[in-house]
Amino acid sequence: MPNPKLPPILINKAGSVYYVYAPNDLDILLSEGEPCCHSNHWLSLKMILGPEAKNYSYNSTFIRLDRARRLVKKEDKLSVEKIFEILSDHAGYPDGVCRHDDETLPIYHRHSSVWSMVIDVNEKIIYLTEGTPCKFKPKEYKLY
Repeated sequence: MPNPKLPPILINKAGSVYYVYAPNDLDILLSEGEPCCHSNHWLSLKMILGPEAKNYSYNSTFIRLDRARRLVKKEDKLSVEKIFEILSDHAGYPDGVCRHDDETLPIYHRHSSVWSMVIDVNEKIIYLTEGTPCKFKPKEYKLY
């Protein structure tokens, strides 16, 4: 089974596909020619209707996904810098695209962005932050 800490994404220069999974199931989603945006809820109807969905908290994830998609659609061309700007968006703070703990909630309901990733398939570089993208500069990892 894939590593549950990393979102599996299969990409080439012609397009992308990624799959979503749970411990006992998986599904494949296509980009349909659009940039892939995702937050912390199932986008796959198969997974939504499956037994694993009841184990996950949804809270602000729908609003965060909608905000990310709207910001992406406004751009004619997406650069790595622009994508990290979108990932750092705080509209609706603390439940922005860049999520921060809400100190007014019990600790088990607090959620924050712990990393963000951008993959440049043309340059073969993964950009990864080691924390919220608003505070941490992405590190570059060359793919060979």
